[in-house]
Amino acid sequence: MLANSDDLSSQPDGKLRNIAGYNLLDTTTRFNIYSQASENSNLLVVSTSSVYNRTIRSNRFGLTGAERNTVFGAATNLFNKTWLYSSFSSNGSITIFLPKFVEYFKYTNANAGIGLPYVTNVLLSNEELFLNKIEAHIMKNELNLANAEMEYFFSTRTTGYNATTDKVTEAKIVAKYPVITDEYTPFYSLTPVQASYIKAVAELRRIEFIHEGLRWFDIKRFNLKVTHKIYNKPNNVLEKDDLRRAIQIPFYVTDTGVEKNPR
Repeated sequence: MLANSDDLSSQPDGKLRNIAGYNLLDTTTRFNIYSQASENSNLLVVSTSSVYNRTIRSNRFGLTGAERNTVFGAATNLFNKTWLYSSFSSNGSITIFLPKFVEYFKYTNANAGIGLPYVTNVLLSNEELFLNKIEAHIMKNELNLANAEMEYFFSTRTTGYNATTDKVTEAKIVAKYPVITDEYTPFYSLTPVQASYIKAVAELRRIEFIHEGLRWFDIKRFNLKVTHKIYNKPNNVLEKDDLRRAIQIPFYVTDTGVEKNPR
């Protein structure tokens, strides 16, 4: 059952994922707990055939150890403190990962030892609901509510958070997430202050949902330019309004005569 969004305004314990508690667990347990149905934060989970649990440790589309601080460094925290998120590596920090996808292997022939691997994905969580709620407050210019709820979010994700001194203010948001010309350009208008706040929430989503694919929705709706670095090759740049932002129609559909999306 979906939680009532108004309940989150009071910010009771247990509504958001307990990252500090996760850090006390071993890696295997953390893989297991993140997407399980009994995790209070998970509102909708689904299993799909995938080998992601096996490849996430060395995924070339993941985060490299050298670039870890661009996402999880203290400089990305509003209060310049370290995040509680803890990453892992199986290859000497060439790539790093957060344990989120546990595999269940379904045998199709037990005697032969063959079958299909499945992973469980979190399709909707209290974290996504809460951050979207903050964004709604921003768009309604309810910045005091947005500040209070962002403070709560930071308090559950920041090492050494101090409720007395670590306060979210408009001045801090504008300074930390300055408006850059032609960076965030959704189809609707934003005031400069709203743009800074929206950028702040988008960055929180980028960190919170790493590996989960939700960043793509912000890339599309905010029309963000993305540079994909490829080792020993030119960068692959997704420009604003790039036609590749529309997912290509599958071959089995275009083979029936449906025109492909332009590229």
